[in-house]
Amino acid sequence: MAPKYFVPIIYLHLLAGTGATYASSKHPMGSGLAYKIGVIVSSFVALFALFALSPGPLKYGVAALFCALLGQTMSAFIQDLEHKDLLNKTLIGTLGVFAAMSAVGFYDNQNLLGFGPYLLAALVGLLIARIGTDLFLYSSSASTVSLTTAHKAFSWIGAFLFAAYTAYDTQRMKADAKAKKSPDYIDSSLGLYLDFLNLFQSIGSLEQ
Repeated sequence: MAPKYFVPIIYLHLLAGTGATYASSKHPMGSGLAYKIGVIVSSFVALFALFALSPGPLKYGVAALFCALLGQTMSAFIQDLEHKDLLNKTLIGTLGVFAAMSAVGFYDNQNLLGFGPYLLAALVGLLIARIGTDLFLYSSSASTVSLTTAHKAFSWIGAFLFAAYTAYDTQRMKADAKAKKSPDYIDSSLGLYLDFLNLFQSIGSLEQ
């Protein structure tokens, strides 16, 4: 059985992860295309390593690296929000949606766990649609208005999708809290951490 304070510990991990990401975003270490590609590739490698590693100091080290890498990828986005005085508004909006959907996850009787495959399919579909639309619009020399409209539409879809994911991952955390096994705080908090960051980016894109 997971420890009595399993859920508060998970949220402490979430707070630490988002704090590390924000701190990293304040100190960008590069800006070129090669650097950005390297950071993205390194982020995926770190993510897959997290799934493969057992709980322990090494996994915490890789988790810290992963959070820092995501901070580097979000640096320009966060700086743009700060420049437009939208960072606090975006953060408050994200916290509000995240808290509301976490409450749904807590008070719903685990009815959302069966929607995992559908949420994953929606996420993959969103990624493919966004990449395909961007390639088509850029290749056809579409106007800035068309690009902005497409990005706004995908941001709305992303906001709804990751709000649903927040409720789903909250219920997964509840299931982990009841499991009769040694807790893996990194695995149990990772989904919520990614939900929060993606919600933040979606809401921030809508604010801009």
